[in-house]
Amino acid sequence: MSSPLQSLAVSAPAKINLLLRVIGKRPDGFHELETVFQEIDLADCLTLTEQPEKIELTCDSGPLPTDNRNLAIRAALALQQITGTRKGCSIDLRKRIPLSAGLGGGSSDAAAVLLGLNRLWNLNLKPMALLKVASELGSDVPFFLHGGTAYATGRGEQLRRLTATPPYFGVLIYPNLAISTKEVFAAGKFSLTNSENYFTFKFVSSSMKNPAQWTDRFGNDLERVVFERYPQLQELIVELRRAGAFYAHMSGSGSSVFGLFDSELAACSAKICFDPYDRWVFRPVYRQHRSLS
Repeated sequence: MSSPLQSLAVSAPAKINLLLRVIGKRPDGFHELETVFQEIDLADCLTLTEQPEKIELTCDSGPLPTDNRNLAIRAALALQQITGTRKGCSIDLRKRIPLSAGLGGGSSDAAAVLLGLNRLWNLNLKPMALLKVASELGSDVPFFLHGGTAYATGRGEQLRRLTATPPYFGVLIYPNLAISTKEVFAAGKFSLTNSENYFTFKFVSSSMKNPAQWTDRFGNDLERVVFERYPQLQELIVELRRAGAFYAHMSGSGSSVFGLFDSELAACSAKICFDPYDRWVFRPVYRQHRSLS
């Protein structure tokens, strides 16, 4: 008989948005979105260690709050509340995904905690129960329970899995700017449409199979707002295209930008051009479900 787990390491990957459209304003004050999330292989690492009752977080990133403002802490507290468990945990977070960069790092950390504690605490919660908790924590958290590639609508929480697996490598650039998603939406005067103008799932699914079509079909509606304040981000995207990227955009509300390339060699060559920015060569992660590492 195996002994109970006392500690568990779990990976929390970043995402990029291959498509992001702002469709309309919702009655709850949020914006109606249409997006394609793509998990990538840049990831935070969390080590969860069981302890009595108390939830604690330590992190190697100084600016990140380690109290109840942190989504990872809130995810653990939410599981305690809905299950009534008296178990606690310490969370050691090794941060690799930059903060406020449009890469979903905080949401991914929260999803990793939900998945990890469900196992560490032997809660045996079903996927739909975890999904409900994830939805209450934040719009991007549900995606990170599954990872891979997904078409999302609503606030980003209504997900449909995409099965295309186009081969490419990417260069991700973080220009050391922390941009607030809330402020971007507040500042934006979007040419809002209504839900009739969603792309069809069939259209998006078909487009995903042919990256050569993405520049003509996809894009990011938030770029116009962000570029007015930070024109250097637009310049980085132009430079990525000059460096050979077949597709280059901002991820989410920024500040990170990415360019996609046909080969690892092309991506590595382009990366050299963007010194001294923080930058990574990445590849997409294609999978149906998140897995613990």
